[in-house]
Amino acid sequence: MLLGIILASFQSVKLSPYDLVLYPIYFGIVYALGNNYRKRLASNPVLFKYYGQALSLKMISSFLFCMVYMYYYNGGDTTGYYHWCDQWLKHFFKDPGNAITFLFSGDIGPFYRFVTSSDWGAYLYLMKFGSNEVYFLKIAAIINVIGLNSFVCTSLLFGYLAFLGSWRLFIVFYDMYPHLSKQLAIATLFIPSVVFWSSGLMKDTLSYMGICWLTYTLYFGIIKRQRMVKNAITSLLLVVMIGKLKGYIILSYIPAAGYWLFAKYKEKIQSPVLRFVTGPFFIIGAVVLSVFLLSRIGDSLGKYSLDKLEQTAEGYQSWHQATGGASYTIEGVGDFSITGLVKILPQGIIVTLFRPFLWEAGSVFNLLASIEGLIFFFLTLRVLWQSKIIRLPEALALDSNIIFCFIFALILAFAVGITSFNFGALVRYKIPIMPFYAIGLIIIEDVLKRKSLLGSLKN
Repeated sequence: MLLGIILASFQSVKLSPYDLVLYPIYFGIVYALGNNYRKRLASNPVLFKYYGQALSLKMISSFLFCMVYMYYYNGGDTTGYYHWCDQWLKHFFKDPGNAITFLFSGDIGPFYRFVTSSDWGAYLYLMKFGSNEVYFLKIAAIINVIGLNSFVCTSLLFGYLAFLGSWRLFIVFYDMYPHLSKQLAIATLFIPSVVFWSSGLMKDTLSYMGICWLTYTLYFGIIKRQRMVKNAITSLLLVVMIGKLKGYIILSYIPAAGYWLFAKYKEKIQSPVLRFVTGPFFIIGAVVLSVFLLSRIGDSLGKYSLDKLEQTAEGYQSWHQATGGASYTIEGVGDFSITGLVKILPQGIIVTLFRPFLWEAGSVFNLLASIEGLIFFFLTLRVLWQSKIIRLPEALALDSNIIFCFIFALILAFAVGITSFNFGALVRYKIPIMPFYAIGLIIIEDVLKRKSLLGSLKN
């Protein structure tokens, strides 16, 4: 009890002697856990190499993430979440019953009254009744206990969770395309902005981990039928978690996953004639399943439900523009009719994938993001050039994984683009998009090369 009270007294968002003592210990524990798993990969030099490199990079990024928020931004949402985790721990040692009730129920009243009576603070905006921030705080409070109430240690644990998700995403596509290991490793493990912005105590970290892990459980559990019960249960839990944290991500993912699962089962049909005949039924089935899931799940997503997306988008627009920073505008936004959405669709996708442009970068982080966007723009143009555009539909038809990646990436890119309105927020919100978009480009190039090779062999 005394130890808990002492630990709960550390609430600084600057490095303390406590952090300096504890962090090397946690760094060593996490690295040892990772290295223990890595030893099992020794028989596969490719996996052995990339696991070690990616884990080391993620752990370094987690520490840098903390330093940036503590000393460059002088605080932010991540330090706000830590602040409330610290407050919850204090509340636990004062009234453990109410503190535990807060974690497992929708009633935040006792904890809220404790907080407002003891520390009103600058981060009260994160304590909205029924909000996804409160849901995230419940998860973060538990992980913070494991991190012994140290901001840097808790952030390291979150970064490690994100790494586990990204590694599983790599494994999914490596299992299908082992000859593309280097390109897929870059796309899933080494995109700088994705690595950095998914390395701390943030909703973005957990939702990114969730969508990567969900892809893994769907692929190995449903498509490959391995450990089906375990993977099915994990998939459901991940859908709930992502939906509670960032509902628009799961709403974007469902149509893509529906298509992917039906397409993969269609590919198992040996007869070309039967595949052709059943094709339309698989497409209709995917659409029906997606609409059903969207309607059923959407009702439980609060502000992210389909009938409230317009209101939510307008709210985010007002908030992000009011907070200042490098904001942007989209011409025609506000008209959420079908015609209006079609008009702003290209703008939303372009701003997410390729902006800020170099001349729009107002900070070092935006400059790095603009360089990354320029690289993605070049890669997109290269694919269009290689396919001569007219061969693109053929490449898409040859591999259902391409369409899966692009459906998710482009729907989410549109949603993020028309709701962020601030480049600082955009760089965090788009981290689930970039790996899938990059993977789609990689597979298209591979399909085009293989088609060219087959053509040359026939000649």
